[in-house]
Amino acid sequence: MRFRTVLLGNIRKRKITHAVIILLCTVVCAAVNTAFTILHNSREYLSAEAERLGGGDIIYWLSGAQDYNALANEVTGSGMAERADIQQLIFSGYSINGTHSDNEGQIISYWNNEYDYRFVNGSMNGYTTNIAIADNEVYVSPTLVSGYDVSIGDKVTFELSRTIDKADFTVAGFYEDPIMGSSMIDMKGFLISETAYDELTERINNIPKLNLLARQGAMLHVFSDDKSLSADELGRTLRQQTDLGKYTEFMYTKETLSGFMLLLANVLSGFLFGFAAVLLIICIIIITHTITFTIGQEKGDIGILKAIGCTSGFIKRVYLCEYGSAAMLGLLFGIIISMPVSKIVSAKAVTSLGIIVPAEISLPFAAIFTAVWIVIISIIIVLPSRGLDRITPVNAILGRDNSRQTISKHTLDLKRLTLSLAVRELLSGKKHYIAVCIISAFLTFFCGIVLDMNGWLGKNGEGLMDAFSAADHDIGFQPKTAVHMSAVEDIIGQYDSIQEIYGLAMQSAAINGSDCTANIIDNVDKFHIISGHKPSNPNEIVITKTIAESLSIGIGDNVTVDSKGNSAMFHISGIYQCANEMGANIGMSEQGYQRLADTDEYIWCYHYILKNGDRNEEILKLLQEKFKLQADIHTNAWSGLSGIVSTMHLLTVFMYAAAAVFILAAVGLQGGKMLAREHKDMAILKSIGITSKKLRLGFTLRIGLVALIGSAIGAAVCIISADTLISKIMAGFGIGQFISKNGVLFAVLSAVSVSLLFGAFAYIFSRRIKTIPISLLTSKD
Repeated sequence: MRFRTVLLGNIRKRKITHAVIILLCTVVCAAVNTAFTILHNSREYLSAEAERLGGGDIIYWLSGAQDYNALANEVTGSGMAERADIQQLIFSGYSINGTHSDNEGQIISYWNNEYDYRFVNGSMNGYTTNIAIADNEVYVSPTLVSGYDVSIGDKVTFELSRTIDKADFTVAGFYEDPIMGSSMIDMKGFLISETAYDELTERINNIPKLNLLARQGAMLHVFSDDKSLSADELGRTLRQQTDLGKYTEFMYTKETLSGFMLLLANVLSGFLFGFAAVLLIICIIIITHTITFTIGQEKGDIGILKAIGCTSGFIKRVYLCEYGSAAMLGLLFGIIISMPVSKIVSAKAVTSLGIIVPAEISLPFAAIFTAVWIVIISIIIVLPSRGLDRITPVNAILGRDNSRQTISKHTLDLKRLTLSLAVRELLSGKKHYIAVCIISAFLTFFCGIVLDMNGWLGKNGEGLMDAFSAADHDIGFQPKTAVHMSAVEDIIGQYDSIQEIYGLAMQSAAINGSDCTANIIDNVDKFHIISGHKPSNPNEIVITKTIAESLSIGIGDNVTVDSKGNSAMFHISGIYQCANEMGANIGMSEQGYQRLADTDEYIWCYHYILKNGDRNEEILKLLQEKFKLQADIHTNAWSGLSGIVSTMHLLTVFMYAAAAVFILAAVGLQGGKMLAREHKDMAILKSIGITSKKLRLGFTLRIGLVALIGSAIGAAVCIISADTLISKIMAGFGIGQFISKNGVLFAVLSAVSVSLLFGAFAYIFSRRIKTIPISLLTSKD
């Protein structure tokens, strides 16, 4: 009964404190559970769907072969593959509502008995069953919504030849493609009926080869016979033992495709986990200091409890139940809130991921997280409660304090009384401000990193595109037939000044037997070199960090490069930055590639670097109208990039909002305890004529000054370590190096923002100083 009485009394007395702790714990737990739900469920669901639909350990996109089944038999006959399945398709350029894509699509015949795709409803929050595709209908990936603003009823036109041969289909809905559906992959799948597919095949066969644009091809799904053999090793072996290299347009391993598909989910979850870790540290600091303050404020009450027989252990158990119940309520609310939040995140990510991520929480993870949460909360409650052991009934009741009092030697400056009082109080109670300093440091550090990342990403995703491109550009123009390039340049010149022009070709290749993409540039100065030097000589190449680590090679090594059935020895001259193909690419000069194959075909994409680059979309549309069937034209972007950019910007806003809530909570709890401790001091200062306004300003200055010191520390750490930390995160996506554009500016901006928020909230909470009466000096308490 005594335990219950004391516990309920404490809860009633500190209900605002407990409400704040519940809020903080709710935010932390909701962030952790949402991050894990999106990360875990997206991986599990994608893997299961890819396996259900027959996705192989390696997938080859083939064209030009007379008999694809013979190729599959050759693969299985090598003894390295358990099986090899062929999925027929048609490669074709396309336009949606008049907007031409600079990438080919893959037209796939829908056989629900063999490839049972899942169809997404119009709201993109669930599925539609019993789909029958009419002969004039097409189903597309949801990511085309972010790239082309596609909606049901829109028209998709496939370009079969350079003349008038076209095929129009009406968008009837959306389907999940767990293999090529991500916005990170430009080639999209289009599902049509079996009858329509056969008709297209017949039309393509009747088009003269000189005019033909669309072509028949296939996906070859290869399943490894030896599960201990990596996909890269399997690919190298198959390239050596079969004729796949002659007909391969491109190939991806299951892991690489998964990386493309889940890039946004991984980035979102990574930032949420990191932010949750920072908030957890802040939560621990706040709870610890709250308990420490409480013990210091209530020594008299604690002494009375001890005098009537309550031991330190008894009071510790009360605190454990009191603060522990608040933390557990926060855990419960966090788990509950994470369910709808996960659904919202999943719905927002559909047009970037191409799949609906299940939003159900993982019960095993929830159980494990609950156990870990209980341990963490128990520790942070028990540790500061050790101060109860030093309180004796007599000293506590008589108001004696066994701890050494810190008396400031700071002399008051009457001319700057407000500032001088603030400094004096700060120096005399330094330990009470440690929490504010640490919290501001952590928030500044993490918010600085988020701002840095957001600034690098850019308003339209320029940073991400630069990282994924072999070289910078604004407009890319790749002729498919004879084109007068002077006409192209005249059109561009009407809108912007051309600064530079260079040629880039991307060809399938292999380095030491491992499949990759070769980026060939006729001006090697354009490569983003990280270390070493550019491939100036014909026998030199540059590689990415991804290639270097996966093949255990580096600068100075000699490697064999294969392409178009030929091979040659090359010397690695440097490491360069290009995250295309998740980093599985190499770079070389035009003369270097000529050692392997001719470069006089239509392999070159002419890249234009413009002076301003602010009218690229207008230039793109005009060029596409003028050279619609004569060239592939693009800007330094890809379909679906806007979805990733908007999601990251939204995440930044959420993180800053959460940071503001935590600052508000920290100032409310810590500031409230400080003011309670200084009640009599405030009354004394009021009695000698110091106004409430000056006292409020002094309190605000104290909090603001400490927050500024902490923010300065956080900003310094951010400036020193941000690039390294972000580089390690980005390495998993093939981005070899992250270099901040305005790291110092963002760190300073973060520090100023956090300090101002602390100061503003401190001034708001200092309103209670107005209510402190001078009569408090005559009270016995």
